[in-house]
Amino acid sequence: RTRYFAQSISKLNKTDKIDSEVLARFAMTVDLLLWQPTPDNIRLLNALLDRRSSLANDLKREQNRLEKANSTLIVVPILKSIKT
Repeated sequence: RTRYFAQSISKLNKTDKIDSEVLARFAMTVDLLLWQPTPDNIRLLNALLDRRSSLANDLKREQNRLEKANSTLIVVPILKSIKT
């Protein structure tokens, strides 16, 4: 964001002095939000949603394998394994 801010005020060079001026002006003109870590319950929910998505993908893959197995000649133990 600061790089785009610098470009918007025509500060295209990059030196320590210019960077410090741009950062100071950026901090004075933009409402900055303090970073807060994600609450534990939200992190848990995100992890559960990721896990659910992975399981749904795995299930779909196995359903596709079963469909293919039913349409071709396949060894019975393999068919049982897919169904399990």
